[in-house]
Amino acid sequence: MRPFKMRPVVLLATVVLVSLVNSWVPVSAASSNTAPRSRREVPFLRPMPSTCTTSQQGDMRYNIQRGETEYCSGRMWRNVHPRTDLHVAEKSCYDILLKGKSIGDGLYTLATDSGELYQAHCDMTLDGGGWTLFATKVTHTFPFIANRFNPQAASALHHDFAGCIPSLKWRQILFRFGHDEGTSRVVYSRYLPVGSETDAKSNFNKVVQCGKTGIELKGVVSGFYSHSPHHGNGERNPKYNFYAITGFHVMPTFFSETHQYGDANEWVDLWIAGGNAGQYYYANDSAAAGSKCIAGTCYLNEPIWLMYR
Repeated sequence: MRPFKMRPVVLLATVVLVSLVNSWVPVSAASSNTAPRSRREVPFLRPMPSTCTTSQQGDMRYNIQRGETEYCSGRMWRNVHPRTDLHVAEKSCYDILLKGKSIGDGLYTLATDSGELYQAHCDMTLDGGGWTLFATKVTHTFPFIANRFNPQAASALHHDFAGCIPSLKWRQILFRFGHDEGTSRVVYSRYLPVGSETDAKSNFNKVVQCGKTGIELKGVVSGFYSHSPHHGNGERNPKYNFYAITGFHVMPTFFSETHQYGDANEWVDLWIAGGNAGQYYYANDSAAAGSKCIAGTCYLNEPIWLMYR
């Protein structure tokens, strides 16, 4: 009988197969019998967090099932939109929308005038979209306006964070609750209606602008319209043109409409003390009345987002 000779190709395949079998170790065995490896080598050995609470806001995770990087908004995990390249990062959510780069509501990377990158929450849906978050009010006594720009304010969805508008080109402000997809909301227009500029309106525009100095002043500020599910079936109010708040009280760190001049309680009530006796369409707590009200709707513990475009 002729001696058996293993062909070189068969021998090589056998050696490779044996090597693979000997080197394979179950995850449980590897984690208990071998030294820990780095996260880059074996990311599956680190558990993926499933909960997302306010204490985890801003945390990041990689969702293996979806193949996406996500961040904790304070309530749920949201996809991080791929806007991280300085060459494609825009100055505002409105710029992203105009250039056709929007992929829906969520977190985007923006760039300051100096080129610093930061994360900002964008509303790409309401009233045409393109809104950039610049301040959040959760506590009814919190003063929510700051004089200097802080990038963290642009992504603080469920925490008190004072802020201001960093762009000199802003045209509108959106006041909305974070939880109700913007059903109750008020929009303010900086330059409308045409010829409506007053000392009070000019002062208000300075207070919300980063680097500008405003003073305490009460007067007529026009340029508002609202939507409320508790009034007029959620349609635009007024249907055409804009509303002028007769007594709009502006302070350097907060502002609110007043009710000494017969104004309806359906616009922007963001004073730093609650318990206003005014009439509202809906208030879930008396402490929220006068301090956490948008479009005649008051929620004590829901965040109010101030956004610009």
